Amino acid sequence: MLSIPPEDLPKDIEGAALTADELRERSQKARELAKKASEAAASAAESKTDDDDFVLPEIKKDPFEWEVDEDAFEEDEEEEEEETTPEVLVAFTRIYSGSLSKGQKITVVGPKYNPSNPNDDPINESQITREVEIRDLFLIMGKEFVKVDRVPAGNIVGVVGLDNVVLKNATLMSEVPEQKPYINLASTSTLIHNKPIMRIAVEPMNPLKLGKLERGLDLLAKADPVLEWYVDDDSGELIMCVAGELHLERCLKDLETRFATGCEVTVKEPVIPFREGLAGANSENNAAVFDDDDEPELEGVDLDIEVLSLPETVTKLLVNLEQEVSELINFGLTNSNKDAVDHSSSFKKKLIEAFEGFDSNFDSIEKLVENIICFGPKRTGPNIFIEGPSNNDKFRHIFKTSDKDRYEYETNILNGFQLATREGPLTSEPLQGVLVIINQTNILDDAADNTLNLPGRILTHTRDIIHQQFLLNGPRLFLAMYTCDIQASAEVLGKVYAVVQRRGGDIISEEMKEGTPFFTIQARLPVVEAFGFSEDIRKKTSGAASPQLVFDGFDMLDIDPFWVPHTEEDLEELGEFAERENVARRYMNTVRRRKGLFVDEKVIKNAEKQRTLKKD
Repeated sequence: MLSIPPEDLPKDIEGAALTADELRERSQKARELAKKASEAAASAAESKTDDDDFVLPEIKKDPFEWEVDEDAFEEDEEEEEEETTPEVLVAFTRIYSGSLSKGQKITVVGPKYNPSNPNDDPINESQITREVEIRDLFLIMGKEFVKVDRVPAGNIVGVVGLDNVVLKNATLMSEVPEQKPYINLASTSTLIHNKPIMRIAVEPMNPLKLGKLERGLDLLAKADPVLEWYVDDDSGELIMCVAGELHLERCLKDLETRFATGCEVTVKEPVIPFREGLAGANSENNAAVFDDDDEPELEGVDLDIEVLSLPETVTKLLVNLEQEVSELINFGLTNSNKDAVDHSSSFKKKLIEAFEGFDSNFDSIEKLVENIICFGPKRTGPNIFIEGPSNNDKFRHIFKTSDKDRYEYETNILNGFQLATREGPLTSEPLQGVLVIINQTNILDDAADNTLNLPGRILTHTRDIIHQQFLLNGPRLFLAMYTCDIQASAEVLGKVYAVVQRRGGDIISEEMKEGTPFFTIQARLPVVEAFGFSEDIRKKTSGAASPQLVFDGFDMLDIDPFWVPHTEEDLEELGEFAERENVARRYMNTVRRRKGLFVDEKVIKNAEKQRTLKKD
């Protein structure tokens, strides 16, 4: 959408000769306007004479009364009115097929419309606007605007009349087949198909303009297909979810100049998500040793839970097929629902293939998959809860259609698993790639009599056991990663490599474009280290390299956050306090400190300095 001053647009050219009917209609309108003006002047004169008859006595000012400027509260509103000048919004449009005419009725499809969902979906319904009339058409030729009545396909045209419908991007359609999805050309970018990864708290400089900022964010969310925003339930802050640093800068500029004009915005430090998982079979497990006395206990309740690392193929499958897992849970398995059974069997085959070669206590991979109780967190995440072969089938399984009665404490144990996977023990971030096996469930009948609120305590007891077993099996942090595509010349390749490696990135590939002196470098970069990356790489290369960042999942940081030097070789090389920084521990402590959790740090290493107080 282009904002154009009215004086820059061509006016209607009046014809040299008018018909008699047109002249008669014009003179009639002029007489009506003159009559209304004379009546308004007469009524104003009468009201003035009436007011002159009654004069209020002069009121003396109290010398002790505070002087208050009556216009103090209206000052901001007047400034906003002066700043906002009326402009015409012209939609910059390209016609792909057919033609566009002045006065034509069209259908507008918003950028967040998803063709894979039905048209009656709430999000899709909000993105479709029908019967929108085109008021004017302009051929855009540089700075010139040429007014036309009809434009064929292949031209770039300016459309007037979409002010209250289109905020930024949209697709215009004239004929839509019934019971078929609309076409969404406004979301063809690869960035749009990725969820926003960065969260930022924003607030207005003037608290009185909070409502204006919320309305501006609402309009911006409709205009930007990636942006999401919500109000945090705990803190009450306005949270913006964006794709990265450049996207954040663009959104803030749109907010202040277009959607919430006159509202200065304060931005807090961005929040980067992490994931928690377990080290694989090839990783070194140097987890800290925990005392057996710290093992959670609950009188009358004996839960034997084992926590393992899922194969990487299974984790990727669950992350990519989150929608299928959600459909599997929502459909439910009954003998009469044939579609649900077919969907379940198809997903089950994919899981069996992904688990190929996994070593477990089950007789076969098929038996392991059949014993899956649920996924987590939110019942659709990349973690699996399985019942062991020695637990005598106390729980219901998602791939079985048996209608057996629910185990008495099944809901409490399952909710404990969901709670444990939603907030991990390292940074209270979600778990990823974790397999939880419950081998034994023994709850005495008299436990409820001896223990107050047993169901609730079973829930927290399950969570604590899973967290303890997780910490004993090599916990690791997973970092959000960007795929970085960099185009640079051969002279600055070394500088590009230095910037990427200094920020903890890895170079994946390097290819030279045929017929050009430019190289295309593909790298992976942690999101937490990507702030200022674009500016830094342009400075180091004098503008010869331009990066493009797209979110691409989570990668494991294979460093134990609890590692400390304890062998003679480590103590000899690094010293007692480890001169080399533990990056994983730094990330963990930063997140824990931001969330207000306990941080295990030594403030004073050696209390040797004597403090002397000056005596009076």
